[in-house]
Amino acid sequence: MASDKTILLGLTTSPASDWRDKIEEIKGFKLTEISLFLEGLSQSDRQELFALLATTSLQSIPCVHLANDFTAAEIEQLISKYKSKIFTCHADQAGYELLNRLPKYNSLIYMENPEDAKLLADFSLAALTTHQVTGLCLDLSHAASIAKTNNAKFKTLLEIAKKLPVGVNHVSGVRSRTIFKFIQQSKSHHQIESLTEFDYLKDLPTSLFSKYICLELDNSLLEQREVKQYLELILEEKAK
Repeated sequence: MASDKTILLGLTTSPASDWRDKIEEIKGFKLTEISLFLEGLSQSDRQELFALLATTSLQSIPCVHLANDFTAAEIEQLISKYKSKIFTCHADQAGYELLNRLPKYNSLIYMENPEDAKLLADFSLAALTTHQVTGLCLDLSHAASIAKTNNAKFKTLLEIAKKLPVGVNHVSGVRSRTIFKFIQQSKSHHQIESLTEFDYLKDLPTSLFSKYICLELDNSLLEQREVKQYLELILEEKAK
């Protein structure tokens, strides 16, 4: 299983992530390939980010998570310079509006499964079919969280994954805490504290794993390199 998977370090741009520092890490490590998460970043900040990336050794960004105001020109920029081939957005109203606004790129845009149960209605097979979605961006940490809290919804997710191709995975940590004295709540986190937060991957069916596995982490790229090694060991075990 592991040999046909590509685990990509993630350049995230959330408020908790210092993306300018991460670009300096790309330079320091002489990285040639990453995944990119642009949700929440303004157009002006995105142009600054693109300009800084152009000063690095980066050659390829196969997978890009889009901001809701992303433009066709920006997509073309990423395809031309970094050979980007898979773009992702959330399967919610804003994501579907983005899909409708960029019809030329529908075949390249994959919709991400939510973690919040309130948003799962927009991630039904009916909704995905109505919007002519190409395939799924299956966030494995969201899937694991749903599996622990709502088994019926997890079974629905498995059925959807049988109908639509899983083109890419997002992976974050999953942390459990006890609420109401004894009830366990599992939530995904972008800032991980322990490698054991990825042990949930051992229990997920291999059918949910795609060729590209993108680390959606606010941790430094140095720390993400250690995560990548840990995930490679998990994938090797799952392949046996």
